[in-house]
Amino acid sequence: MSKKRPAHRTKARIHKRIQWQDLPNRRFWALFGVLLLLSAVAIITSIDDPFLTGHAVAQSISFMKSGSELMFEVKNFGVKNITVQLLQEVKNGEIVLEEKDTIPFDGVAYSKFTVTSTEAEKFGDMELEFKVNKELLHQKAIFPQEVMLYVNGRAIPTAKMQKEETTYLYYAARLNRFETGNYVLGRANLRVASATPTMVISEPAAPEMEKVEEKPTESETQEPGPLPRTGWAAFFEFWKKLFN
Repeated sequence: MSKKRPAHRTKARIHKRIQWQDLPNRRFWALFGVLLLLSAVAIITSIDDPFLTGHAVAQSISFMKSGSELMFEVKNFGVKNITVQLLQEVKNGEIVLEEKDTIPFDGVAYSKFTVTSTEAEKFGDMELEFKVNKELLHQKAIFPQEVMLYVNGRAIPTAKMQKEETTYLYYAARLNRFETGNYVLGRANLRVASATPTMVISEPAAPEMEKVEEKPTESETQEPGPLPRTGWAAFFEFWKKLFN
């Protein structure tokens, strides 16, 4: 025999069902609930977070003392993490990295981004670690040893780190001061030096041989001719011939 359910439970369920069915504009309230849920999800995912990936990453600094070190992960446009030294106390500061393909660059870029901050003058040394995809590097025809960081058009020494994965390579670059502006990771074209006059180095001229006067041989030696007469000798000879 089947057990009979208590009458009060059955009445309660029937009462709840009647309440939902009798609720006016129940479709409106159902749709409103769905929209409210989606809005909550959108708000949560749009909050600036140091681990958030996207076209821009913002790291907020509520309060940090002078001499401390700030390290935050980026995980975007080739940047893995950034470490910044604080020279002064920072309150309600912010560091923003934003991907920007419009940055001019004479070469092949792996990634382009800008760095800005409301407290840039309070930061000191800056270290960047990059996580580079091998396949993308190959597609851009950049050799691993050619990867370099360029900050506002200036090449920054970039070292390839020993750790390596099947898909990724790691690089590190260090700046002796925090610098805002344009950052490019890639390979710059070799610039042709400005034309300078070509120095023509001529071969040294052979030393001239001293001219040696050839002495005539005995056969070529001629008898000395009569000496030319002086004026007095001609005068006496004239009178001599006259008296003779």
